[in-house]
Amino acid sequence: MKSVKGNHMMKTTVTSIVLLLTILICPAAEKSLVTLRSRAATITIAENGALSALIRNDDGRNYLAPGQPAPLLSVRVGGTVHVPDFASWDEQAKRLTLRFTKADVKAVVTAEAKSTHSVFELVDLQPTNRVELVLWGPYPTKIELRTLGPATRIGKGQAGNDSR
Repeated sequence: MKSVKGNHMMKTTVTSIVLLLTILICPAAEKSLVTLRSRAATITIAENGALSALIRNDDGRNYLAPGQPAPLLSVRVGGTVHVPDFASWDEQAKRLTLRFTKADVKAVVTAEAKSTHSVFELVDLQPTNRVELVLWGPYPTKIELRTLGPATRIGKGQAGNDSR
């Protein structure tokens, strides 16, 4: 009887350790705060003010590189670049407020999906006298580059026949 009870305690302990390690090692997924959908793509922004998905709508593939920071907007204050700590969304006004707590800065961005693209505009930044630089992105992607041949031409026209 004692060995059955000991075996159960061992399983419970192992399960608890595995659960604890999973929580500590795997970062929590940020909840989507904003979703902007055009005909071709969907962009989602998380509660931390970073892009959480960059999806091609026709096949549902997410092109945002996993595990890499993708802040919508960063600010430089005192020579240090800061990413937002959290964001809030005003659906009615289509305004995203980004807060940079270590820099004591607030940025307000309008965000709107059009039929062919999404538009972001910085409409307020406080305090402006301390912010040295505003940086959009970077947005790391997992788009694969493929070699098409010995020479690759970019554009719609053919050699000698550019139809622009």
